[in-house]
Amino acid sequence: ERLTKRGLVILISDLYDENPDQVLKALEHFRYGGHEVILFHILDHQELAFEFSQVSRFVDSETDEEIVTTPPVIRENYQESLQNFINHYRSATGRSDIDYNMIDTSTPLDFALISYLAKREGLM
Repeated sequence: ERLTKRGLVILISDLYDENPDQVLKALEHFRYGGHEVILFHILDHQELAFEFSQVSRFVDSETDEEIVTTPPVIRENYQESLQNFINHYRSATGRSDIDYNMIDTSTPLDFALISYLAKREGLM
């Protein structure tokens, strides 16, 4: 509400929020206010690859909730859920003209940002 002139809003987040639609609504609010909005979606390489093979304990870094499971048993469902999660943000931001960029944590943030800026320069 305090941005009175057209500006640039950048969100860098893992987007793990209890209400994804609320996050999207906030971003859309800025976009419809005439601001350019860029979303950098940060995901850990291990989340993306899910190469675990032995019984493992997974701990939610925000809630400390723990689960112990056998990764090969849940791999397919996990990867499908993760892809749906990514696609939800990718398609919703696309409909709202918000620039969506996923960044794997195995890529240094500065490299990812420089790559994005180079790509953006090519589009201008």
